[in-house]
Amino acid sequence: MNQFLLEIPSTKRLLYTDLRKFIDDKNDYVPSIGIISGLRKTGKTTLLKQIAEDYISCKRIMYLNFRDNVVYSHPDDESLRGCTPEKVILKFLSGGYAKYDLLFLDEITALDNHEVISGNLYDISSGSGPGWRYKVLMTGSSPFHLRSLSSGSLGGGRSKLFRLPVLKFVEYLHIARGVLYDDYSTVTREDFIDYLVLKDLPPAVLGTFDRQYFVDFQRDIDIGDDMACHSRGYAGLDVEDLNDLAHVLAYQLAYRVGYRKFAKANVGKYELGLLGKDRKDFDLSRSLIHVSSENIARMKSDGVHKSIANLLHFLVGSDIVNVETELLSDGDAGLQPMRLLRYIKDLRSEQDFLTFFEKHSISMNSPLLYTRLGNDILSFVDLSLEKFFAILKTHANTLLGGLLEVYLRGGIAELDSLGLPYVSKKLHIRHDVEIDIINTDSSIMCETTVKNKDRNKVHVADYYKERDMLRICTTANLQGVRDCYYMFPWPVFCCMVDTGDVLRLYKTKSSDYLGDSQKKIT
Repeated sequence: MNQFLLEIPSTKRLLYTDLRKFIDDKNDYVPSIGIISGLRKTGKTTLLKQIAEDYISCKRIMYLNFRDNVVYSHPDDESLRGCTPEKVILKFLSGGYAKYDLLFLDEITALDNHEVISGNLYDISSGSGPGWRYKVLMTGSSPFHLRSLSSGSLGGGRSKLFRLPVLKFVEYLHIARGVLYDDYSTVTREDFIDYLVLKDLPPAVLGTFDRQYFVDFQRDIDIGDDMACHSRGYAGLDVEDLNDLAHVLAYQLAYRVGYRKFAKANVGKYELGLLGKDRKDFDLSRSLIHVSSENIARMKSDGVHKSIANLLHFLVGSDIVNVETELLSDGDAGLQPMRLLRYIKDLRSEQDFLTFFEKHSISMNSPLLYTRLGNDILSFVDLSLEKFFAILKTHANTLLGGLLEVYLRGGIAELDSLGLPYVSKKLHIRHDVEIDIINTDSSIMCETTVKNKDRNKVHVADYYKERDMLRICTTANLQGVRDCYYMFPWPVFCCMVDTGDVLRLYKTKSSDYLGDSQKKIT
């Protein structure tokens, strides 16, 4: 049983600190159950092992994995030998194992009747006096089912939802380079490019998002459906559809994805023609589309609209993508996250989709999802991902700017999502005025660029003038304050978003600064 704590990495993800604070907080208003949601292979089990190792000298711990049939306890309990995780948790609920302080329930959605059992765990955790009898951390690889759990039987303040994203840039620096989470001021463009291919990290850190990944993901969802009492995931989805659609998204990085491109990708021709050019000159930001015509053609059936609605619902509900709304003025509200999944589910006709994609676009939440999916297209020109980004280090390419916008769009959407689907906004006033990322919940406006932008082309001061906002423009190498907005080298700003340090900046009403050339943020 002690094999559970072998070979635990010493470096920690950012979420580790939040989970430690959750366990140590004795206040009654902090719930007794924490739910860790994340895609497959993002490190949820490793997090549980690291936390268990920290408390093993002072807490009585039980770990149950309902997918892999693992039971571990500390101190070692011989009565648990040969027991299944299901049997152990039921006996715990009946008072048979009341002596434990921490319960780690891995892959909870593989447990039959997990909603009712989770509710019962909360009900008996309060005990008869102040404080909790025990704390629980539970994980799962189906974000849809965990979100349903956190708003259903564990809703209303009975649990706290933690979302573990794909490895972040600052986490890569910490794990691969030993950079401290509060000391990232010297990170460079080259560091970010190395991150895109996870240089110096083993392949197991983040596997390729290939067909097998989606097969396993779909299996997790099916298991969650079978074991759930109430919530149901994405019945009727085909694994190949998930794989095909992810590739369409992955290869549409540089420009907005309209419905006709989204549903009926025109494969080859222009894009593959670009790939035949000199590798130092071609721009993959407009050529990352190579999905077989036969695969995409499978989606052109009588039920195509329902199929695409289900696929969109899956990708958004599983935290794989975010939905970007294009605003035409700073008075537009944009799409509300709370209504997003229902809105997508109600799309029925081609006109519905045309209307939806007129103002909304889909983007992967992390550029790592693009680069993990992008290996195959590079093989057509006998170019590995590592070699391609080595070229990128020495040649200007708009792909890097596209990947930066994808990264910051996903990262800023995560800052204040409150368990809801990830959404982002872009302000597009006219063809030459665009603010790339707006998050009104976190009060952030950001223009993203890998260059030093002419101040006359920076527009974060021109909109939301009477609203307190964090106004930021990324740069190649400039850092400081220009009137009412901040400038940060873009690799540094990525780390600020990752750690949440960006939220410590001073918010401004640009109306207080316009017309006063001497006034600046202090």
